[in-house]
Amino acid sequence: MKFLKAIFLFFVPYGLVKLYANYKESKKPDLRLQDQHKAERDANQLEETVLENDRKTISVDYNAITHFFMETFNIEESHVLGGSIPQENCDRIIQAIVKNYSTNRITGLNIGNFLGVAFTYILSNMVQNNNQSTFVSVDPNIPHRGISDLETKFISCLHEYNLQDNSLIINGYSLRKNTSNDGVIFDNYDPKEAFDLEKGCTGVLDKLTQLGKNNFQFVILDGNHHSEYLQQELERCTSLLAPNGILFLDDIDKNWKLLKKSAFHFLKANNHAFEELYYDGRILALRRK
Repeated sequence: MKFLKAIFLFFVPYGLVKLYANYKESKKPDLRLQDQHKAERDANQLEETVLENDRKTISVDYNAITHFFMETFNIEESHVLGGSIPQENCDRIIQAIVKNYSTNRITGLNIGNFLGVAFTYILSNMVQNNNQSTFVSVDPNIPHRGISDLETKFISCLHEYNLQDNSLIINGYSLRKNTSNDGVIFDNYDPKEAFDLEKGCTGVLDKLTQLGKNNFQFVILDGNHHSEYLQQELERCTSLLAPNGILFLDDIDKNWKLLKKSAFHFLKANNHAFEELYYDGRILALRRK
């Protein structure tokens, strides 16, 4: 049979042979197209599974969040809790937000994130009230308390509790670049020596203002702890905060005397624009008039 086929091909013009070969090829199923269709079907099924999981509203326990970081990344409890806003203060923040906005869709801004314990806890409660709410985080992802790659750990936590769809993470400094750990050496990590190695976008608050003013219903300030830096952040946040919005300042206590002095000086100088909502010994909450 092969011999007869060889004789046939020898006498038939090449053009006809080529034409016949192309015809046979056209009748074959396009395997690449089939593979593409299968890949699309698999991707769609996977996306549907992810969406179904995302629709599940999870009430997140504060202790569960702290244990997630301890168990998943082997971080000491003292570091997880020491760098985070305590639960009792978070509960007061949540209470103020809910009282102010009830079940309305809201957008919050968090400056200074660390691992994101408070962020995750507060956001989970926001989503409980309205699953269209969004929380924006601004942090340069530089080492803190001897822990590096904070952003990856933070994102893992958001995925653990299906909060990634309600989050926006901005890797950068609220204003200009500054030293991590407020310049303090922590676990042999010297911020001054590592300063040139730490990278991040700068001027984030100014850029957010360019995108639009009064876009945030609340802002939590828990980043740089130098009083002059805080004053400049407060000035920017005034433009970003919506009327009747709430500004929460963390670490306004006896351990940060200059920070506390700066915060209350801002309130006194801007009493035409802000009123004190509450002060619990750590968090100073101001409401924009």
